[in-house]
Amino acid sequence: MRVFVFSLFVTFFSFNLQAQSKNFIQRMIENEAMREFGFHKLIKNRCNRYMPTYVQKQSCSFAARELIEILNFDVEFIDPEQEPNWETGAFIFLAFEKAFMQMMHSETVANYLKALTKEFAKFHYENFDFNLWDFTLERFKGNAELATYMIAVLFQDTSNKMLHIEYAQRMVEQKTEFFQANLNRLRSFIQIMLTMNEANPEKFIQTVFPRHKLSFRNYSLYHFYVPMYLAQRLKAKGYSAQVAGQTAFMMTVTYEMISTDSNYKKYLFNDPLKITSEWKIRDIFQGYEGAMMGAGIKSNSYGFASLYLKESSLKGIRYLLKP
Repeated sequence: MRVFVFSLFVTFFSFNLQAQSKNFIQRMIENEAMREFGFHKLIKNRCNRYMPTYVQKQSCSFAARELIEILNFDVEFIDPEQEPNWETGAFIFLAFEKAFMQMMHSETVANYLKALTKEFAKFHYENFDFNLWDFTLERFKGNAELATYMIAVLFQDTSNKMLHIEYAQRMVEQKTEFFQANLNRLRSFIQIMLTMNEANPEKFIQTVFPRHKLSFRNYSLYHFYVPMYLAQRLKAKGYSAQVAGQTAFMMTVTYEMISTDSNYKKYLFNDPLKITSEWKIRDIFQGYEGAMMGAGIKSNSYGFASLYLKESSLKGIRYLLKP
């Protein structure tokens, strides 16, 4: 997702502003207001394409502005002259920037990560029953939004790069021992998750997602938990369940449609006519189910969604948007 976000912004600003200077494009992307403007324009484009009525299009576009504020993302560029191990144009992307930094200073998070590691060890070595969602939900006394928030923010990059941790290491010059200890705890647990996923992907999926949402799932946690949390927050801000869920899903649709082709400009504003990749369909459905669960709406069928998406993107997304 991080490569996509960077390429998306470079493509968007180059496409719209005809910017020839790489430094100029970088300054544009580093400007928070311009980033948010560009991202909103792309999500709004999907709202207009897939929402069936004028009122729904407008509601989705309006809610997308707040969604981007909630996402609170930042981009940090790497200077290849100073760090030759990084490729030219490399960057670090962080979602929920303020929240993540606060969490690394939090004793609540420290205790959560300690307990999580302890319970996971029982599961791994002693064959105890364990599920990340169940454990986190119980840990925070049934508060579903807080549980989702924890997972979405802390485990936003479970690849071996762990870019959110890399971001914190670079951006915070004066780290307290407590801050560094939390980063280390988080890194250690994600490494355990990576080891499990490599050894047994099916077991990994059963462990990290809600037990009743295990079908048709790929391994990336952010596909599910980020739209779930965004839908929860939009609903908490007063949007209807339908608008909250649909808008969070449109963020997933925007990402998945544009990243269908390695040339991101190809589908920046015009989506592919159909989706044939089963992996891509699973990613779309995973974001959809997360958004619907966050909004408290029953999901539609994966089987029909897959069938319709392979026939027509418009038909497939419209099917998923049906109440």
